[in-house]
Amino acid sequence: MSLVDKIFPDLSNVKKVLNYYDARYNEAMEDLVLNMKKYGEANSEQAELYARYSSYENELSILYEDMQHRTSVALAKAYEHLIKSSGRQYTEKQLAVLSEQNADLMKSKKACFEIKERLLLFGSVVDGFKQRGFTLRNLTTIRAGDFQNDYIFLDD
Repeated sequence: MSLVDKIFPDLSNVKKVLNYYDARYNEAMEDLVLNMKKYGEANSEQAELYARYSSYENELSILYEDMQHRTSVALAKAYEHLIKSSGRQYTEKQLAVLSEQNADLMKSKKACFEIKERLLLFGSVVDGFKQRGFTLRNLTTIRAGDFQNDYIFLDD
C-alpha cells in the first residue's frame, strides 16, 4: 500500500505519517555526524544513507503533490457549495475569504503545509549527505596522499 493510500481518503493518519518522517529526520541528524567513526564504516554507509534519505524526500514530494491536488479539489468544492447555497454571485476574492471557513479545506491546507515543511527538511538532509560524501572523499584523498609521502623502512 502506498503512503498516499495510508493517509487518505481522510486526513486522520497525517499526524502518524508526519511523526514517522520526524523520527527519520532525527535519525538523519545522527547519521550525518562523522565524528568518532572509522573511515571504512563511514565510507561504506555513505551510499546507503544517501539513497535512503533521498527516497524519503521522493516520498514526501509525491505526498506533497497529492496533497496540493486534494487541497485544490477541496477549494473547488467549497466554492461550489458557497455558490449553490446562497445563489449569489461572488468575486474571486470573496469566494477565497468565505471558503476559509470550510473546516475540510483548512485541514487540507494545514496538512499540505506540514508535508511541505518535511519535504524541505529532507531536501536539506539530502544536501547534507552530498556534502558528507565530498568530505569523506577529501579525507580519504588526504590520507592516501600521506601514505605516498611516507618512507618505507624495512628491518634487515
